[in-house]
Amino acid sequence: MVGIAYARFPDTRDDSISRGKARSALEKSTGLKERFARHFPAISIPVDTGDAADILVSGWWLSGSKKKILTAAEIQTLFINRLATGPLSTQLETATGLKLQVVTNRERMKITLIEPKGTSGHAIDPQAGKGSRGGFLLDNGQEDEYDDVDTVTIPDALNVIGYILTHGTPPQEGWKVDVLER
Repeated sequence: MVGIAYARFPDTRDDSISRGKARSALEKSTGLKERFARHFPAISIPVDTGDAADILVSGWWLSGSKKKILTAAEIQTLFINRLATGPLSTQLETATGLKLQVVTNRERMKITLIEPKGTSGHAIDPQAGKGSRGGFLLDNGQEDEYDDVDTVTIPDALNVIGYILTHGTPPQEGWKVDVLER
């Protein structure tokens, strides 16, 4: 039902489930859509075009800001501007506790999604080979070096970020769950 609310009313906000997860569940539930159409024949459920630039990203804001919810287009512009001249490290978060950390050396991006329980994962590029690169400058001034396989090219990174923002989950392919050492 939250998926229907998200679909019909772009300004809907619900802390119990992300916009992407709700819309995804709605798309998978043909029975629910059929029941809704049967009971409310005059009301249609808009089709999710998948155009992230037009979707209001529910609950994501720039960490450290005043929790101003950003649209996908604003977030895309934020990353493009930061690639050109801004900070090389960016963190977004949601009211549900998800955190998206992105750091770049302006050639590749390291994308990490941290879930509320502390589990995390990151985007990978299995085609990248065995090299590594430095120049990933963190907010605290530390400069990191990562294996190329653990970072992705800028165009691929923007696609991964868009997917995470609209679905609230990482993509199925090109993602590695991080194992915490004890």
